[in-house]
Amino acid sequence: MLRCGEILNDTYEVMEEIGQGGGGIVYLAYHLRLQKKVVIKKMKESFGGNIKERREADILKSLHHKYLPQVYDFVQMGDTVFTVMDYIEGWDLLRYIQQGQQFDERQLLIWLRQLAEVLEYLHGQHPPIVHSDIKPSNIMITLNGDVCLIDFNVSFGDSGMGGMSGYSQRYASPEQIYRSQVLRAGGDPRTVVVDYRTDIYSLGASFYHVITGYPPVVDGVAGQPLLAWSGLPFSRWFLGVIDKMMQIDPAQRYQSASQLLGDLLNIRSRDTDYKNLKTREKVIYAAGILLILAGVICLFFGGRQLNQESFQEEYEQLEELADGDDYDTIVSTGVDLLNNKKYTRVLEREQEEKGNIFYMIANCYFEQDDYSQAIRFYREALACSGENPEYYRDYGIALARYGDVEEAKAALDSAIDQGLGQSQIYLVQAEIALAQENYNDAVANFRRAIDGTEDPYDRSRAYLLCARAYRAMGDFRQEIATLQEAEQQADSEYLPSILRALGAASTRYGAQASENESRSSYQEALRCYETLVSLPSPSFNDQMNLAVVREILGDYEGAQNQLLAMGATYPEDYRIYMKLALLECTIQGNLQEDYRNYGAADSYYQQAEQYYEPVRNSGRSDEQMQELERVMQELKEKGWL
Repeated sequence: MLRCGEILNDTYEVMEEIGQGGGGIVYLAYHLRLQKKVVIKKMKESFGGNIKERREADILKSLHHKYLPQVYDFVQMGDTVFTVMDYIEGWDLLRYIQQGQQFDERQLLIWLRQLAEVLEYLHGQHPPIVHSDIKPSNIMITLNGDVCLIDFNVSFGDSGMGGMSGYSQRYASPEQIYRSQVLRAGGDPRTVVVDYRTDIYSLGASFYHVITGYPPVVDGVAGQPLLAWSGLPFSRWFLGVIDKMMQIDPAQRYQSASQLLGDLLNIRSRDTDYKNLKTREKVIYAAGILLILAGVICLFFGGRQLNQESFQEEYEQLEELADGDDYDTIVSTGVDLLNNKKYTRVLEREQEEKGNIFYMIANCYFEQDDYSQAIRFYREALACSGENPEYYRDYGIALARYGDVEEAKAALDSAIDQGLGQSQIYLVQAEIALAQENYNDAVANFRRAIDGTEDPYDRSRAYLLCARAYRAMGDFRQEIATLQEAEQQADSEYLPSILRALGAASTRYGAQASENESRSSYQEALRCYETLVSLPSPSFNDQMNLAVVREILGDYEGAQNQLLAMGATYPEDYRIYMKLALLECTIQGNLQEDYRNYGAADSYYQQAEQYYEPVRNSGRSDEQMQELERVMQELKEKGWL
């Protein structure tokens, strides 16, 4: 522990202890040479190894960003390491929260953009740098109104985050907490993947606290998503961004700070509220008097009826949206409808409609495999209308997929009590058996559901899951046969999902089957992807899979033409040029040496490198891109380029 008046390294005079950081004690000191205040952070001895390497220390000292304090020095005294950095004048966000200070969306958006810039910069270092302890008390608001991210507990990406230091329980990502539990239990913490996405979670959690006035986690219990709160004076787009940052599964969060920043910088193109702002202003200006008169009429002569009619209109619009797959729009529209204060009394009367709104929101999360959120909203639906057997059915399936089998069985019992049909009972029983890895029982019940239902959606779902059970059993021929049968029975609306599953299954089997069976299986995959690509607005993955299968079958020209056509639609997607470069290398490698020319491959490679740079800077990597880089280097070494 440092004493007041003590001079560290003949340069820094200790003035006072000013706090405790996640990684150690923090002191205010005076830089005798620069004649300015600095902060000295004493790292806990157990964390000292994170910065013992000079290379890592030099990286931190080399950081220069307007929203970061400048790190001046690392001083080691025995087993203790001290970090010396800028002293930032101002208040931290926690202090503002504790005083009940509220901020509007415009101000929070500015700060969130600034912090996303910081994370983009840190995560783009080589190796990537993870802060690991983002929280309101580590976000300073400077005297000029900008942010400054302080109190690093850094980890370096190349180390696999094995040295991740301290964190704050309320704002830590689930993977950070789990890693700590593994460590305490004597396990190997390196088995738990903790990367730069943990910073994205903690940043979202910090803004959750600013927005609501409550920490996101209290006594180990997580609060509800922001979109489920009522009365928050923020756009659904902004709340949705925070919710996405805080997804439990890292794969469901923003995958990089660059991606987050892109959304924040393009708010006007993404948020319908902003898109229509000018239009609304014109309408309000032109019809102001009319609105006032309408308000008077509503107040005295039928406001209640007008609210009922308006609610019914918006509710029907939501039902139409729910028939599609724009899940974010469905969720935000449903939440807005539930939180609209003018419909408070309407919703109190119309419990069935209210329950169905929750149900539609839950279905959106279910379709995106976010079963924890789906369960939450299914429960809300059941609280409004607990006599609907379909609510219990889907609630039970979500519970099964989430791994809560006993609760799933209880939900099924309730569904049966409410009159759930026999074929749907089989479907839920099959889902439960699948969750328990009782694959034979799952297949039997899926078959019973298929035979007993007239509903095209239920039948398609049962076929797909039945095929999944066969795959889990290692019976790939039966998986394909089941999907082929499903294709014959599928309604046109559900045919694409069946074909997509059949194409994937045929490709997997082709990779490990005998030569004759392999080609036949790839031909089946080719048929599926050609059909999918012929449909209106084919997906990127379907188009790419078609190119891949054509290459496997030796149709290099067809594969090349497919990729070039994709390049016209997705001109800045590195994956297209990466595939073109690899394909060109294959084509040239099949020629006699005197006829080989890798010029086209090199050209495609340069384009791939150009568009891959943002991905690399975000800290992510692509194994195929790394393979291409290795191939091109080998070609250079052999004199082909």
